[in-house]
Amino acid sequence: MKYTPSLLPRAIAAATVMTAFAAVTAQADFSTNFNADAATFTDNFVNTGGGNWGATEGVFEGGVATGGVGINAFNGQYANNTDLGLLSAGQFVSVSLFYYTGTLAATGSGAKVGFVGLSSSTAMTASNTGLQSSAGANVFGAGLQTAAATTVEGVTQLRWRTNTSSDGAAPTISTFAAGAGSNAFFNISNETWYRIDATFELSPTVGTLIFGATVTNYGATGETAGAVVSSFSSTANSSAGAAGIYSSASKFAAFTFASSGGAGSAIDNFAVTAVPEPSTYALAIAGFLFVLVAYRRRSIAMTK
Repeated sequence: MKYTPSLLPRAIAAATVMTAFAAVTAQADFSTNFNADAATFTDNFVNTGGGNWGATEGVFEGGVATGGVGINAFNGQYANNTDLGLLSAGQFVSVSLFYYTGTLAATGSGAKVGFVGLSSSTAMTASNTGLQSSAGANVFGAGLQTAAATTVEGVTQLRWRTNTSSDGAAPTISTFAAGAGSNAFFNISNETWYRIDATFELSPTVGTLIFGATVTNYGATGETAGAVVSSFSSTANSSAGAAGIYSSASKFAAFTFASSGGAGSAIDNFAVTAVPEPSTYALAIAGFLFVLVAYRRRSIAMTK
């Protein structure tokens, strides 16, 4: 009988290639809790004013406050320097962080509380109103503005807004499209940790981002998840900033939060990841199964 080399090594090689392809498509991700490491902040974030690492300003662990990023200016912009790459339609970027309100004081309707988004460059421009791009770059995000002056001590009423900026222009802060709950006000409390989770998906419609976000109350220490105080999803945007982010070969997670008009505001436990569309993994599995079936058929033929 004629010798035929085993196809098993080929199957393994093919599966390895397909898996590597999926891993590349997933792009890079980054997460940190900043604990006791100022360099984690300075080495991994480009800071346009308004932030400093603080040893006792982070989320608690075991009843002890750990290191976080203290916010000491109203116009600071922060960009993570992990490049998420080009991405493709169907993929989305997930960004999460913890925000401590400190002694947040609303100054009236329309004051910035914070925005989370994507930038095509780590270089950004300091802004009092939202995320602002640098020259030649684009920014798109979703975030929170005060809905009205504070009427109850220690409580601030908020509403969701979109944030877009292109080529260094001042941020355009807009309401959502009809039906997206743009006027769904909700309250946050002073001296409380909130986890903000935001997703930005590249729509099949070129130049359009689909985004959503959730705010969850984590109490005075940030250790235990409580109630979801507000959320929205499946909101599409095709502004110049969104279209610029969509097509950009580089994407960086960015955020800006207010110094709260008082003391103690902070950021901690930041994470960002680019998630491939399900078909990417399906392709890898299909490739492996195809070669495996071919191997089994050849093995059966050889034993006859």
